Amino acid sequence: MLPIERHNRIKQALHSSYFVTTEDLAQVLDTSAETIRCDFIRLEQRGVLSRVHGGATSAGPPFAGVEPSFADRNVLSMKSKASIGRTAAGLIQDGHTVILDVGTTALQVAKALPLTFHGTVATCSVLVAVELATRADVQILLSGGRIRGGDLALSNSQTIGFFADLHADIAFLGSGGRMQRPVCQISTWTRWPPAASSSSSPRGPTCSLTSPSLA
Repeated sequence: MLPIERHNRIKQALHSSYFVTTEDLAQVLDTSAETIRCDFIRLEQRGVLSRVHGGATSAGPPFAGVEPSFADRNVLSMKSKASIGRTAAGLIQDGHTVILDVGTTALQVAKALPLTFHGTVATCSVLVAVELATRADVQILLSGGRIRGGDLALSNSQTIGFFADLHADIAFLGSGGRMQRPVCQISTWTRWPPAASSSSSPRGPTCSLTSPSLA
């Protein structure tokens, strides 16, 4: 790949997610981390980006007001999302009824579920359902609703009603947004939904999945 092609791809990635890692770009662009660092230096000299530890941030405002496509989000911060997925899957026990949200990080939780897991997974993500469809010991509950292109998420009043009647042992929710500094964490609440109110009944823990350039 020519340098100008790499530079264009780096600029596209920064437009989508504001922060990009050297490691992810080296993998996506099939080149070395050292080559990406050299590209960062040249692009920083042109005012395109600012180099930070582990990667680079866009020189422009962090929020462009347009959500990056699912395909773009799916290739960014892959190692961080996979690590969150493994940690989250470790909280799930056999026999659990699990809620899995939509998004690239939630999909990594499904991928990380042990092959020996037996239980129920409820989701509004067609991609999560497909990922687990071949698991003989996993009962999949897929909400109805209007399907959205890209991430194949389901949503409308039917989806809301589906989850309103569901009592799960644990829930994993994706957090949509972008941030200047990379953050990888699982935040846990003891109520579902996480917003405390007198009308919400206590259920299993609810975990928010947060990763750099999130989805």
